[in-house]
Amino acid sequence: MKNSGAEVVYYGGEYPQAGPLSKQIKAAGAKIPLVGGDGIKDDTFMKLAGSEATGDLATSVGAPVEDLPSAKQFVADYKAAGYKEEYSAYGGYAYDSAWAVIEAVKKVADANGGKLPSDARAKITEAMQGVSFDGVTGKVSFDEYGDATNKQLTVYAVKNGAWAPVKSGTYTG
Repeated sequence: MKNSGAEVVYYGGEYPQAGPLSKQIKAAGAKIPLVGGDGIKDDTFMKLAGSEATGDLATSVGAPVEDLPSAKQFVADYKAAGYKEEYSAYGGYAYDSAWAVIEAVKKVADANGGKLPSDARAKITEAMQGVSFDGVTGKVSFDEYGDATNKQLTVYAVKNGAWAPVKSGTYTG
């Protein structure tokens, strides 16, 4: 790999394998970053990769929750609750996802006298397209295909032994 001319190594897996891979790449003399998706963006990656992980890159959904004005209360409440695990990259998105389902269920129940109809599954699926609210991660809504309309992504780099956001952007295409 050292003499291959490669500028990066892209790994599409998860941190338990990515950390040692990064370490092996650097130990082989290739001073190039390992790049991956959200599967490698975990603090355990640095423990497995060692100090040579500096400069490795990962992408993850959305903007860092702790940086979003809309997430301040969520972050404060989560920390105050004293949960054992961090909310991590998906915590705010999981919260908003659950709330979206709750909103759709409420719409269906409200339209049926406060009870779920016998065809609740189909009606809830249909109601999801009309769900729209300001959530922890920003505006939560769905397009005609059921895809979330919030299409943010953040690139992170390993700096000083931790993942640090480099740049966030929104797909508009």
